[in-house]
Parts: sequence; structure tokens; C-alpha cells
Amino acid sequence: MFPRRFPGNTLFFAPADKVGAGAEAEGAAKEKGASKPVSADAFANAVSAMSRFLAMLAGSPVFKESSKDKNLGLADWLSLHSIAMDNKGTTVRQLSRALGITTERQQQIIATLVAAGVVTLREEDGKRKYVASPSGEQCILEMNASLDALLATSKARSVSRMGRNLRGLSRSFAGSGEGKSKKGKKGKKKGKAGETSTENDAG
Repeated sequence: MFPRRFPGNTLFFAPADKVGAGAEAEGAAKEKGASKPVSADAFANAVSAMSRFLAMLAGSPVFKESSKDKNLGLADWLSLHSIAMDNKGTTVRQLSRALGITTERQQQIIATLVAAGVVTLREEDGKRKYVASPSGEQCILEMNASLDALLATSKARSVSRMGRNLRGLSRSFAGSGEGKSKKGKKGKKKGKAGETSTENDAG
């Protein structure tokens, strides 16, 4: 059975005599940072850095080299990783939602993975689900091992913090869209109510 957790999640501990002081300093920094909103300029710089990082990551040879004859790239690795983590199988729609891409793009990636022999189709309750083949499980282990070697100098807490920050930003933007949508719906309801009262007054 394919392991559901991958090696490389290293924990870092501070010396006992510095834990109290470190925690106090971190708390003060958080309190100070919480009162300072993010500016549009700072956000633009962060997005630019993120864009450059993703471009560099997509062009990195580590994915193609570690997948050997499969010749897989960043997007292929990310989808294969998600599929391998769920031995019950996953649909194209589920994958596209999880990875934040269109179903059309996800179907293209799935086609590449199927052609490479790392993913197989499983029909279940009328649904088309994809699972990692034995070759795919071996492939993802080898690719992850190569990535673990590259990430050995990175701190786990830094990556976790980056993930939390990105999820927080995502919620902020998603919330702003929902807010406008709700206001729009309320406005329409008020408009209809106003039309009804005018008609009654006229009658």
C-alpha cells in the first residue's frame, strides 16, 4: 500500500533556555504585525516574487530527471501526488477544485499521466475515478525523494507559514467576492419590494 505521508517533515526545536524569550518576542512581533495592514505595493512585490518562483519551479529539471523516462513536469507531479494520496480514487472535478485549475486543463494533465502509465482509470458507481498505478506509486516516491534532497536546507515551519498565509489571502479575496454578491442580491430584493409598494400606491 502506498504510504500516505512522505518523509522530510523535519521539526526544529529551540534551546530550552531560549524558548521563553523566543515566544515572548514572537508574540510581540505578531501583535505589532497584526495592527499593520498590508499595502498594495507590498502585495504586488509578494505576488511578483511568487510568480518568479513558480516560473523557476516549472522550469526546474528536477521533475523530469526524477521521473526518468516518464518525462513529467511540475503540474504532472502535483496531480500525481494528489492522486497517490487517495487510494479510493479521485475524479477530474475533485482534482481541479483541489489544485485550483480548470477541468479542461486537469483533463490534459490526466491524459499525460495515463499515457505515462502512472495513473489508471477506475469506474465506480458511474463515476470515473483515477488511481496511481504501481508504477505511479514508485514514480512519486522517487520524485519526492529528489525534492526532499533539494528542500533539506529549508525549514518546515517556513513552508507551513507560507501555506497558511496563502490560504488566508485566498479567504480574503474569496470573502470580498461573496460580500459583493450578497449585497447585490439584497439590492435586487429591495428593488422588487419598492416596485410592489409603488404599484399598490397607484392602485
